[in-house]
Formats: sequence, structure tokens, C-alpha cells
Amino acid sequence: MKSRVSFLISLSIFYISSFAILILVSHAQTDIPELANAQELIKKAFPNSKITWSKEIQGEMVNFRATPTALAIMIGNGDKKKIKYVNFKDSSEWSIDCHNKSCLYYDIIGEYDPKLWIRGLKDRMPYTRVINYKGDEIINMKLKSWLNPSPFAKYYYTSDNPDIYNQLKVYDTNGKFLWIRKTPGLKVWFVHALSDSELIYVDYQGCFLLDAFTGQKIYKIQREKYGHISGFFKISTALNGEYFTITDADNIASIDNDGKVLWIKENEEEILATALSEDGKFVATYNGKSRAKDGKRLQFFDNFNNGMLIWVSPIKTPIHDIPSDIHGLKIKHNVVYLTPGMVPYYTSKGITPEMQTFYFDIDPEKGTLLDQRIAEGVAETFQYSGKVLSYILIDKDTHKEIFRIEQDKIK
Repeated sequence: MKSRVSFLISLSIFYISSFAILILVSHAQTDIPELANAQELIKKAFPNSKITWSKEIQGEMVNFRATPTALAIMIGNGDKKKIKYVNFKDSSEWSIDCHNKSCLYYDIIGEYDPKLWIRGLKDRMPYTRVINYKGDEIINMKLKSWLNPSPFAKYYYTSDNPDIYNQLKVYDTNGKFLWIRKTPGLKVWFVHALSDSELIYVDYQGCFLLDAFTGQKIYKIQREKYGHISGFFKISTALNGEYFTITDADNIASIDNDGKVLWIKENEEEILATALSEDGKFVATYNGKSRAKDGKRLQFFDNFNNGMLIWVSPIKTPIHDIPSDIHGLKIKHNVVYLTPGMVPYYTSKGITPEMQTFYFDIDPEKGTLLDQRIAEGVAETFQYSGKVLSYILIDKDTHKEIFRIEQDKIK
């Protein structure tokens, strides 16, 4: 039997109730009390910033995904929903209606050539769509599992489906089939893109690094070398494609691109999320009991020094969390970003008034904690064209609004 934990996690991430869009309204600065309050919150969290764009949103369920040049907003109410796509390069907008369970999860992939990636169900089967920035559909595919993109969408790959036996299949950037790998029957397996050319595959035999375009094995790590990690795996990678971690509920192993296990640690609390810095130098873990409101903490490790613990910060949040890998924790541009509650944010509730994004500024050489602050709402931050660009979605009372913010540098 396959892991029921994997089954439950899959349900929590992908089976979403249906919602519908009400209205998206652009507006200039006004004297609305809720808007004025939102702007004060932004000034506090993003000093020396200016708001360059905003939209007021009316709907029960709202969330977003973004890149520096594109924004996708899901807005819903009742039994219908829509995804609104905004292209800031040419100020164009288009939208997609989502019926039944056709849009269970989505993202914008390929930061510099953004595409909308949608996972849903069609005839009760996993269904994947990829749409370019113009609104043209590139991929429309129904398989035994969803397609997942490499970091910049140079290829796509299937993942394990606990309900149906399926094999690992890989497709090119346009959806052309490349190769297939036989998987171990009813035993659980996991796969994750290490880079735009290499793929990590893990099953009961060990951990394999595969050439993404041929399926050829580059190396294999015997299972005993990365400890007693078992059950539901999470794989996190560094953007440079040189380092990755494998975690289960209690253990974490760090591995480099040559297959060397750098270190292994056992955690006292459940690992809810893991992230690596872009160069692989640092590792962060978000820990705590998944059903507890208190006792959560963020840990920060030196990946190149045997996983030495550099600092720990308590995380005070009223939100329940479950282990997941859907964007709750990131390390980018010498900042650690943590947004608790991302599973219900994407799968059922959308933005809620108690959601916050925690920012931790770190020393790029030593990893020491320099400063920390909290943004009220869900935020995404990028470095683009010499500036720091952020999006933040705020829900206060009956007012929901998303802002695009520019700063000269992070303070």
C-alpha cells in the first residue's frame, strides 16, 4: 500500500472547492479608510517604497502568484472562479474561467519568460495546461498525474499519483514526449527538478540524478547514505542546481550535485517547510507541530559547515500549518521569506486577515540575522532592473487589495 500520508497531503493541496469571480476594480489613491490603513501597513513593512500599481478585489477567495513582469490572481465566490493574468511589460490583461475542478492549483513559471501553469481535473483525471503571456495555450494534457515544470520551464515531468500506478514521464518545453522511466509499482517514489537539465528521482532503492532530456543516470546514492528518511519526502533545491535537500517529517539530509551527502540532522519538531539559498550556501527550515498554533520556529543553517545552526527565530502565528512545498518558505537576495498557511491559502480560503509574511535580512557571508520585520498579508519580493519589487495582498475587514511596490533597496 502506498503512503496514506502522501494521499492526504495530495488531497489537501490539489482538491479545491470551486469559486467564482465577482469584480476586479482598478483605482487611484482615495480616502477610503481601509485603503489608507493598507497603505500605512505597506509603509511600515516596506520603508522608502512607492506604490506603482494596485487593484481592489471583491470576492470570497483571493490569492495570487507573481514574477517581476507578470501577475496572476485567482478570485472566486460560490461555485465558480477565474484567474486574471496581468502582463506589466505591455499593460495587457486576460482571464480564464475555471469550471468544476479545472483549476485546482496554479503558478507563474519561467520568471523571465512567464507562463501560466494550471493543474486541475478533467473526466476525473489529472489535467495540465500551460499558457504563454499572450494567452495562447502551449500545453493541454490529460495524464495519470500532473506535469511539473523545471525551474525555468525548459522541461516538464510527471510525479507519483497515490491513486493510480503511473510512471515517470518527461516532456520538452512545448509538451513533446522525451522519455519514460519505470517506477516501483505500488511503492512510493518522488521526483523534483534540480535544474533545467537535471532531475532528482528517489524511490526505495536510493536517490538518482538523471539527465532531464535523455533519462540517463548520472549517479546513484545508496539509501543508507542519507539516513532513515522515509515516508513522505520533500525535495528542495538551490537555484544554481548544485545542492538539494531531502526531508521527511523529522529528518533532513543535504546533498551536493556530485552525490556527496554533506550532512544529516534529526529535528525535534516536525519539518513543515525547507528552503535553500540561491547559491546553496544556507538552508532554512520551518518547524513545529502541524496542528499547534504555538511553538513554531524558523531555523537557519550553514550548508557548507556541516549544517551548523546559525540562528533560530520563534514564529508567532495563529495559523495551522501542514508539511508542504508550495511557496511558504524561500531564501532570495539575502532575505528569508516565510508565509505560514499557504496550503489553505491556495486550496480553500485564499487570503485571510490573520495572514502575515515574515522577512529576515541575513548577512550574505556569515548568514547571521541582521534585521526582521512583518508584512501584514501575503507578499512576494523580487530584484528586478536594479530595484526591489514586491507584491502584497492585504485583507482587512471587507477590503481586499493587491499592491505592486518598488524600493531602491531593502532596508
